[in-house]
Amino acid sequence: MHSRFSNLTLAQAALLVLGLPQLVGAQSLTCTLSDTAYTIQPQLNQNNLHVADSPIEFKAEAADVSKDGWSSLSGKVEVRQGSRAISTERLRFNPSTGEMVANGQFSLEDSTLFLSGNAANLSRSGDAQVEHAGFLLKKNAGRGTSESIRLASNGNLSLEDVTYTTCPSAEPGWELKLSDLAIDQKSQIGTGRNVQLQFEGVPIFYTPWISFPVGNQRKSGFLFPSIGGSTRSGEAISVPWYWNIAANYDDTITPSIITNRGFRLDNEFRYLGESSRTQLTTSYLPNDKSKDRWRGNASIRYVNDFNDVLRLDVKANSVSDHFWFEDFGTNSANTSQVYLPSSLTLSTQSSHWRGKFQFMTMQTLDDEIALTNRPYTQSPQLIINGRENLPWGLKFTFDSELNYFTHLSADTSPLTDNISSTRLHLNPSLNLPLAKPGLFLVPSIGWFYTGYDLRNSTNSTRTHPT
Repeated sequence: MHSRFSNLTLAQAALLVLGLPQLVGAQSLTCTLSDTAYTIQPQLNQNNLHVADSPIEFKAEAADVSKDGWSSLSGKVEVRQGSRAISTERLRFNPSTGEMVANGQFSLEDSTLFLSGNAANLSRSGDAQVEHAGFLLKKNAGRGTSESIRLASNGNLSLEDVTYTTCPSAEPGWELKLSDLAIDQKSQIGTGRNVQLQFEGVPIFYTPWISFPVGNQRKSGFLFPSIGGSTRSGEAISVPWYWNIAANYDDTITPSIITNRGFRLDNEFRYLGESSRTQLTTSYLPNDKSKDRWRGNASIRYVNDFNDVLRLDVKANSVSDHFWFEDFGTNSANTSQVYLPSSLTLSTQSSHWRGKFQFMTMQTLDDEIALTNRPYTQSPQLIINGRENLPWGLKFTFDSELNYFTHLSADTSPLTDNISSTRLHLNPSLNLPLAKPGLFLVPSIGWFYTGYDLRNSTNSTRTHPT
């Protein structure tokens, strides 16, 4: 079976789950619920019986039965029906119809949600209507308020005049305001009408209709637009579209219009295999108006854990020109980037030994850097390090590295060969830790060797005991 993506690892899809926009140049608005933001005790056990099929149990400090057949309970009233628990200050109950009317501070909890309000009507079938209510969805920590909440026996919710957010604070950074919201607990999908997105209390987006997940499920559809700009590029608007292709792979396609540059298309594809994961990211401008040429950026990350001790890690990056990160970088590290590395690494490890076989190359982004000052390409690099415990308390350690370097020659004519070199480094050692009260001594003996084989140059070797 393929593993499913975690909703928390979907940077774009999380916007769909939370109903959250991206704001260029703004801090992240994503809010998560802390472990202590809501503590609901006791934790309820799942009940296999449908709420309507479960008996109703009452607990109260005082009870009174009137002539009309209604029972009145007061003082820390608790009601249980299957997996659902109700607490209130006062409750009236009709045994013949199963109708219940709660007054005063009221709360209802089951395995999926928590409701509170100041009045409620409930039925034996499990239906409930709560006025002036607050709610918490346990599966994604979504919470909010509503003038009226209707809860069906199957757990579905219908809310009117709603606020919704996943921020835990009393003054959330963002929230949705909706005229009405329907939440299907089985499909974990919420649909709302007349939706207004507010950030720090300021309305920034409106849509007449919205559909979004309220659990861990992912859903294809448009994400909220991203609006921003910069002095280099001008104003920009992006409208991402998230494609939930299958349980183990998805794609986010983001077309953008940038006033000083034109059309840009970004794409992020992710695949999760039995033992591997792949992420392919591309950006493409067919014609950058400020440069009068096409521009683009591509990167791929592939990791495969063949077993507990063997891993393949591929990082491949390419960019059309050295101004890309200056124009589109998202932080100071990106904008000042001079070299763009790509590598293929095969690594293995055991309890005492580690090995790495790696190819690495660098794309130089600054054309002003002279050929002689550009980094060497390692093709390949082999590293083996380890240690072993020997008899009589002896400890053996071994460090080694084999590199083959190539470098562009300052003479770029076709007849000029590139500079290349092979370097071997070996450092075995043997030590005997001696530890006694008031004394710690580690006598050791080792051998240090470094040798260079330079093409069209003088070879060198350095060796000495350590």
